[in-house]
Amino acid sequence: MQWAGEPKLEEVLSDPIVRAVMDRDRVDQDGLRVLLRNATKLLALPGYDAKTARRFRRVPSAKTHRSR
Repeated sequence: MQWAGEPKLEEVLSDPIVRAVMDRDRVDQDGLRVLLRNATKLLALPGYDAKTARRFRRVPSAKTHRSR
């Protein structure tokens, strides 16, 4: 459900500033779409809760994080 005045994903992804930030952060548009689609499916699962979310969470450890 979209709230009044909320831009659609395609509108956000076509914004030059958003594109520049995504390019800088090496975020792929297609990959982002897949991520959002999968998150939507996960949130729609019956019985979804925070414990379920933790199972799927992938956070890089401090040892593997590289600064740019």
